[in-house]
Amino acid sequence: PDDGAAAPAPRFVCRSPAGVTALAADDARALWVGTRTGLFRFNPRRPDAAPLRYTSATSDLPSDGVRALAVGELGLVWVATDAGIARFHAGTGVFTPRADLLGAAAVSPGALAWRDSLLYAGGTGGL
Repeated sequence: PDDGAAAPAPRFVCRSPAGVTALAADDARALWVGTRTGLFRFNPRRPDAAPLRYTSATSDLPSDGVRALAVGELGLVWVATDAGIARFHAGTGVFTPRADLLGAAAVSPGALAWRDSLLYAGGTGGL
């Protein structure tokens, strides 16, 4: 019964030897967690379920070392890794490496943003 009390927030646990390097929430309210050992996707509708884990061995993610995340439109999640940038499309569940954007380690940790259909990346060479 609805007694007016707020439901408790889901609690996610992500244990990675190197800790969390990036966070983002997509339009479906999924929580994306970047680490030095891969990328995790938590489903808020099933907080007790194990997260999906993406690595360079199990997907087209360029590297396990995630530096930054940005959520775009149309179900896109942009992932900057130690070996370049990839785009994840929620509709297909596929990563597409984007070698045309930036090379390995070009994006500074946390320096990725999506705004008005443009992807911004900051690094040692500027924006």
